[in-house]
Amino acid sequence: MKRRSSDRGFVIFTDECSFWREDTRPKKLWTDDPLNEEGTGIHGIKVHCWGAISARGAFPIQIFEENFKANKLVSMMETILPQITRLYSEGFIWQQDGSGVHRARIVQNFIEQNMPLKLD
Repeated sequence: MKRRSSDRGFVIFTDECSFWREDTRPKKLWTDDPLNEEGTGIHGIKVHCWGAISARGAFPIQIFEENFKANKLVSMMETILPQITRLYSEGFIWQQDGSGVHRARIVQNFIEQNMPLKLD
């Protein structure tokens, strides 16, 4: 698929977001039992979401509690790739922002092998 400016309908837009359970700014020093502190730190207890959407529809949102790392992102991309290729059998354009996780070598290798067209 040759990329043209009219190909916006072929772009798979992706992004992630974190949600904190409560105001978790620290009120005292860390302990061995952070869940019982008055504050659990600057990040505290949170849930992450990652998803993808296109002109032809949205893909299932991935919800997880562990830290968002490169191997987690690759695993999530592997999960939705079959759905994307079925929906866009003629090809698609992958889009993601410049997050450090997105720039990791394992992520870049996966994209190079599975997503020939991308927006930077």
